[in-house]
Amino acid sequence: MVEAVVAPNSEPEVDRTLPRVAASPISAESPISTAKICNVTDFGAVADNFTNIGPAISSAFTKCVQNSPQPTFLLPPGTYALKLPVAVDGSNWTFRWQGNVIVPFNSSLHGNMVTCNAPNNWTFNGEGCIVDGQGHLWRTQGPFFPRLVQISNGSDFKFHGLTLLDSLMFHLDVVQGQRGEIFNITIEGAQIGATHGIDLSVIDMHVHHVRVTNRDECVTVKTPSNGILIEDVTCYFAGATSQFGSYGGVTAVENVLIPRITGVFGTRLERDIVLMRLVLVGSANFTTKWFNGNPVPIPTDDPFTGSFTR
Repeated sequence: MVEAVVAPNSEPEVDRTLPRVAASPISAESPISTAKICNVTDFGAVADNFTNIGPAISSAFTKCVQNSPQPTFLLPPGTYALKLPVAVDGSNWTFRWQGNVIVPFNSSLHGNMVTCNAPNNWTFNGEGCIVDGQGHLWRTQGPFFPRLVQISNGSDFKFHGLTLLDSLMFHLDVVQGQRGEIFNITIEGAQIGATHGIDLSVIDMHVHHVRVTNRDECVTVKTPSNGILIEDVTCYFAGATSQFGSYGGVTAVENVLIPRITGVFGTRLERDIVLMRLVLVGSANFTTKWFNGNPVPIPTDDPFTGSFTR
């Protein structure tokens, strides 16, 4: 793991309340979905906190979303159970997630509970609703620990408005995405390791107005990544607020701007980071530039497993 860490000079006074994520200045509405509504309850979903909603999501997506121009996929209010992983994909549609979803314990579950594959020109609007992974059940009974949400190979998308609770493992994983925006997300994980908030391996991504509570990484930039702005993020109890990590082999991370991150009660605080280029092959040095304009070279003997502190 390679980390960029800056320790504050003194312990600041902090507001000990846990406010909700601030409203985003970006419009939450998708301009593309003004046509057909594909309501998942019309395809067998039952808001009884027991019936598996996975088959209904798959059916609604196949029979309605894929056959309609610019549709809205609607999960209406209520509490649903997601018992098996589910995946959706496609272009030019909106997912309005108005219900709360619980993941019942199943020791055989693995992978990602919700996967969005190659969404293009896509909006996910969580509308303040919750996905509860009930990870505490897996930590005592195991053996597998699936993630909650993964967005894979997405482009020109917005993902916002969702609360992710107690993931079985990592909460939100965004891999090989480009030209996306993630905002108004609340993540509340356990006070242990392997509870990452948001993991990014992306190009041209804006992450803002996010609140993460856990004891591990808050927002992490992984390889390869280029052109990332992370701002207005609050991390509670995090092991690291903003991190460059989980590298192995050739590492290429460039043009990362992290101007406003607040760490509360955490073990490490990194703030106001401008990373112009990071390419590690074997043993190497890490150089970052702080907002005072002075470059700070930070040597490390093992860039893949070591850490360093300014």
